Amino acid sequence: MTIDSNDMLNSILNSISRIDYIKSENIPNLDLYMDQIITFMDTQLKSSKRYEDDKILTKTMINNYVKNNLLPPPSKKKYSKEHVVSLIFIYYFKNILPIKDIESILLPLTEKYFQTTEDFNLTALYDEICAMQISRVSALQDELKALYEMAENKTITTLLIYLFSKL
Repeated sequence: MTIDSNDMLNSILNSISRIDYIKSENIPNLDLYMDQIITFMDTQLKSSKRYEDDKILTKTMINNYVKNNLLPPPSKKKYSKEHVVSLIFIYYFKNILPIKDIESILLPLTEKYFQTTEDFNLTALYDEICAMQISRVSALQDELKALYEMAENKTITTLLIYLFSKL
């Protein structure tokens, strides 16, 4: 069985264009119980699962996030919209970062938002990050095409020089 590299490239480019995110307006603006959050996240993020049996979120995960200061504790067993936004950040970050690094990133935000009366909108921050990600899809696809063409037409040395120049 041979793999057509053009088909593989097109498949990767198509996958990148299908990357989706939870729109903040789809996040309930009322407090939810843990089971409701798990159902919401499973429904909204099911397309990001690698395998059908993968779990997006479990009660144990949420409890561990609270215990490890990644997520502020719920108020009267209910989680706010900001809790959901934090869980979305955790979900995406845990694919690329160790838990301690996620804590370092989120702790200042959660301390500022959840533990003070200071006017800080975590949802607006989430929207800005999503907008930045969407704006980069086309550039990422273009760069992958350029790398692919370079790999086909150039020596490995030229390709490595190009890659290191991007660092």
